[in-house]
Amino acid sequence: MDSPGEQVDVEQNTAQEEEVQAKGIVVHPSKLKLPVAATSRVAPGEDDPAVWLVGAHGGAGVSTLSHVLAPAGDAGMMWPSGERSMCCVLVCRSTAMGLEDAHDVLIQARNGLAGDVVVLGLVVVADAPGRTPKTLEQKIAVLSQITQKVWRVPYIDQWRGEMREDLPVWVPGDELARKRRGRLPPGVVPPVVGEIGQEIFTSFQRVMRKVRM
Repeated sequence: MDSPGEQVDVEQNTAQEEEVQAKGIVVHPSKLKLPVAATSRVAPGEDDPAVWLVGAHGGAGVSTLSHVLAPAGDAGMMWPSGERSMCCVLVCRSTAMGLEDAHDVLIQARNGLAGDVVVLGLVVVADAPGRTPKTLEQKIAVLSQITQKVWRVPYIDQWRGEMREDLPVWVPGDELARKRRGRLPPGVVPPVVGEIGQEIFTSFQRVMRKVRM
């Protein structure tokens, strides 16, 4: 017997498939990667995030990034719905499977099958140190053609031994640390991560200005 959660997922997927047919869009049901949330993702007593991070697949790094980037909320593997901010950033790992999942999810959003979200771009999180293989760089180049912006988070070895709650937090307006080799002092956000946070927050502000016009 299906659990209540499984029944909800089935109903959401069925509704999305019906929407696909109604719009005349040729998309295989398996390509409807992520469901649209039925209720708010904001827990009671929590502040509304400026931007939602959405995982293209499990283990993308959404929970970690939503902790490190203070304006961001963790939407898990689900499109938010009915939130004060509908701005989203997709997150994936730089693996072949992760990039393929990101492609399918971006296509889902472009075809209007992700609710009323505004996708600001894609964060690709490095899955290993060193250079990204050429074949994967080519996949990332393709993704850059179907979304507004692609941000790259490098492999941060220093974070491997840290618990999520102990990681540093970037807040809009924080001064970025100087780029340096070697380990950063405790509590310091890597400059590249802070820069990504600032660009995402700026994109959010740009969208909100247009909404208020």
